[in-house]
Amino acid sequence: PSDQLVLAVSGRTQPEVRFAEGPRVGLEGAPKALAVHPLLPLVAIGDRNGRVQLWSYEAGAELARLREHDVTHRVRALVFDLAGHLLYSAAGLTADTANSHGERGQVQVWRRGPDGSWGATREIEFPFTPDHLSLSPDGAWLLISSRAGKVRLYAAGDPQGP
Repeated sequence: PSDQLVLAVSGRTQPEVRFAEGPRVGLEGAPKALAVHPLLPLVAIGDRNGRVQLWSYEAGAELARLREHDVTHRVRALVFDLAGHLLYSAAGLTADTANSHGERGQVQVWRRGPDGSWGATREIEFPFTPDHLSLSPDGAWLLISSRAGKVRLYAAGDPQGP
């Protein structure tokens, strides 16, 4: 049914992910972003410690942990491309760190390999903390924006090909 809960992610003091079938599972860091894979039973969860965790919502199990963002960068937005081959994760400095070091952000592009593993393929850096990511309907453009009204538009994709 369309109203059936598939998963719930919550918590600041005791972060957890709960799947419709199965137990609640603790997360290491407080969740800040979530994206659902367009084809696979897979969800990406970004946390305040710069990690992206990939979970199977059918099995209720963590499949991978991606770590390319600096620990001072919170993962603030995630988006999969429509084919499900690429995952974009946007991270920015925490408010305290940004005040002392200046604002900056980064987007990491992850590619899913033939064996199902994910590897970082491209990094984009820019001079503000990102709050939103989106792809154009044709997947050709990546939009990165902030609450402060800063926007950047980049060619999407992976330099290693489709």
